[in-house]
Amino acid sequence: MTANMKMLERTRTPTAKGSMTAPREEVDQERGRVARSKYEIKAQKTLEAEGYQVDYKARPFRVPRGYSVDYLGRFDLLAYEPARGLVRCIAIKGHQGVPSRLRRLVEEFTPSKVVKEIWTYKANGSVKKEIIE
Repeated sequence: MTANMKMLERTRTPTAKGSMTAPREEVDQERGRVARSKYEIKAQKTLEAEGYQVDYKARPFRVPRGYSVDYLGRFDLLAYEPARGLVRCIAIKGHQGVPSRLRRLVEEFTPSKVVKEIWTYKANGSVKKEIIE
C-alpha cells in the first residue's frame, strides 16, 4: 500500500452500517487531484446521467494570483447537452444556503449572445483568431 493510499484510508470514516465512506477529494497537485465539494461531484454525476458533458474548475491548494476558482466568478460547473445545444452554468452551494452576493451575481449574468472562437498561437508569436458560427 502506498503512502498516499494509507493517507486516504485514514481519512475515511465509518458509516452507520459499518462500511467506509469515500473521502472528499483533496488537493494533490503533483498527482493531478483536485479539491471538490461532495455536492459538486453529486451534481456532475446527475448531469452526466442526463446526457450532459460537464466541466469544472480546478481548485489548487494555493490559489495563484489572478486565478478564479469559479467560472466567471459565479459558477462551479458548465454543462453542455449536444442534442439540444444547451449550455447550463451552475453554481453549487451546500447546507449553508446561497449568499445574497452570489445570488445577485448570478441574476445579473444575462448573456444575450455567445460567440464561439478558436485561438491558435503560432511559434512566431502571432495569433490566429477564428470565429465559429
